[in-house]
Amino acid sequence: MFLSQAQRLRVLIAVLAVSLITLLPFQMYAQASSGDCIGAIPVCQISYDVPVLNVPPDNIKHEINGMYSCLVTGEESGVWYTFTVQSNGVLHFNIIPYNASDDYDWALFNLTNAECEEIRNNPALQVSCNYSSSTSNSGITGANGGSNPQDKPTIPVTAGQRFVLYISNFSQSTNGYQLDFSNSTAQVPDNVPPYIASITSNQICNATGVIIRFSENVTCSSVQPNDFSFTGPGGPYTISSVSSTDCLSGASYSAEYYLEIAPALGSGGSFTMSIVGSVTDICGNEADATSPSIVFDYNSMSLTVNVQDADCGVDNGAASVTVNGGVAPYVYQWDDPAQQTTDTATDLARGVYHVTVIDAQGCKSTATAVVSDPTSFTFQVVQQADTCSKGVGIANVFVIGTTPPYQYLFQDFQNTQNSGASVYTTATGDSSLYIKITDNMGCWLDTTIWVNNTYNDSLLAYFTTDTNILNVLFPYAHFFNGSQHYNSFYWNLNDDTIYNEHHIYYYFPVEGDYPVTITAVDINGCRSSYT
Repeated sequence: MFLSQAQRLRVLIAVLAVSLITLLPFQMYAQASSGDCIGAIPVCQISYDVPVLNVPPDNIKHEINGMYSCLVTGEESGVWYTFTVQSNGVLHFNIIPYNASDDYDWALFNLTNAECEEIRNNPALQVSCNYSSSTSNSGITGANGGSNPQDKPTIPVTAGQRFVLYISNFSQSTNGYQLDFSNSTAQVPDNVPPYIASITSNQICNATGVIIRFSENVTCSSVQPNDFSFTGPGGPYTISSVSSTDCLSGASYSAEYYLEIAPALGSGGSFTMSIVGSVTDICGNEADATSPSIVFDYNSMSLTVNVQDADCGVDNGAASVTVNGGVAPYVYQWDDPAQQTTDTATDLARGVYHVTVIDAQGCKSTATAVVSDPTSFTFQVVQQADTCSKGVGIANVFVIGTTPPYQYLFQDFQNTQNSGASVYTTATGDSSLYIKITDNMGCWLDTTIWVNNTYNDSLLAYFTTDTNILNVLFPYAHFFNGSQHYNSFYWNLNDDTIYNEHHIYYYFPVEGDYPVTITAVDINGCRSSYT
């Protein structure tokens, strides 16, 4: 079972609310008011006595649509109540005003499979409604089967149905009333623990969470991640967080919660959700580890790949994929050179291939097929480091096998050598070298190595100078070699002549700026220059 569009929207709202609750606190109510549906007062006894009516704030406007409901003016300074029917029978209730002249109207909505925000635009949720100015029979009104204008027929109900009742205070009275269910044959007072009634995934493919719906409203504070266990194929699973749109909006209870699960459900099959802690309904009844678990069938899609290896040097390998789960028909997409589109790809050379399968729901899954061949040799590479990136590194390949002769391919960023020679002598340090060996059957192995480089890290070219202007016609400078850890050095002055003296006098024809460079060389031929 999967989420409807409305349920997906609620999941998105819950996730966004978790992200934004610290940023936008002014959009969240600290505590829901009983003047709003999500703050409806739980009915946990046979009657509810309100001797003085303190009109609660109506934070969420226009929850009742006068176009669909008999309450044509919508909410009128009233109060919401909620209850869950505990047994089959007839629902009978009376609203008994303390002041017989007070005019109370009402509307009853079935929210067994719906939420408060759906009331406004779904007229089918309204079960019964009274909007009458009559105050005969001491103003008593309700679903009582009476004959007065303000009376409505009793209502057949079944166990587990959840209702909200809005009592509209048309008279704007503060005198209060009694809400009496004592003549019902159905049990209204709640003494039954809640249980998980349904579970749906948050998405068709690779679900990362589930929506659980309890048999009745349970308190937000009693629902924690460690209260639940989720088991099934691909586990073990962890419930990392629990959230509820109603709870995040300020309500103290909700029937629906979103559970974030890790890892994602990548496999289809039967999963089980169990209560392992304790969860409490709005009347104090507690569900614990003895509560019944619920089995959840998830039709995800997984792939199994079978491979037929190729012969050496021949493109005759094959790979096939079997789909587990999902909904047929399936679309197959292989990434071999022919881009085959059936469940089996043929004429494959040795290599790594990927197949993507898309089912009728749009679920997508990808698997990898590794096609091998009967290669029977191995090899190792022994290298001699290059020196200062001069391209004199050596790579020597040693083959262990029984299928000679072997062909050796060496390839770097500058050169390619493809021959029977197993030694490559022009490897450049600090670069990659690709090596491929092929035997007389056409079988091959390859690798890429990083060529080492040898440096003299302490080599340093440096000089100082002492200038003394005799006159503007004959400027000269005195240069001193200050290099360190070198084997030889040379100067490059303004005249392109190479000098090797440790200190040198040099005359410049005119005043100005002149490039002067000293280069130091170590015993490995590594160079360092200073200008």
